[in-house]
Amino acid sequence: MGERRRIVWIVTTCLLVLALGASSAAYVYSNNSAREWQLRAEQVSADLADMSAQRRQVQGQLDASQAALAETKTSLDEVTAEYNEAAKRIRDLADEKAQAADTVGVLGSAVERSRNVAVQLDQCVAGLQELQDYLIDIERYDVSVVLGIAGDINQGCDEAQAASDAFVSWLEGG
Repeated sequence: MGERRRIVWIVTTCLLVLALGASSAAYVYSNNSAREWQLRAEQVSADLADMSAQRRQVQGQLDASQAALAETKTSLDEVTAEYNEAAKRIRDLADEKAQAADTVGVLGSAVERSRNVAVQLDQCVAGLQELQDYLIDIERYDVSVVLGIAGDINQGCDEAQAASDAFVSWLEGG
């Protein structure tokens, strides 16, 4: 019976040692796993902070673009009013001076210039409508591309404004 107790004691001790080894391995594994998760959480948190900063920057650019668009729309309204006034003046001049021989050359030049201004204004309006479509659904587009398009449209509208101003000046005899 002493031998049997000894075997039971050895088996029990071995099982306890194995259980202790298994629990130690499980502890080390869970500790390493927790450390990895903590590092991953810190990385994800840093990435989220970077994305938030980028979003704020893009939102600032979008706000600036929308302000520029509103300013451009206001300018477009002014240009349209000036264009309408210029077109009215052309019609008035045509009615008043239709009989004069040299009016034909002046009217031809005015029509050509007004046609050029009208084309530029139409391009500006079309560009603004296109930009409005981008801005309505801005999340679907790369903001830098939209800003590039807005810059091109603003440049075209500025050229149309300059052409309109030059045309009005020319009409006024300046």
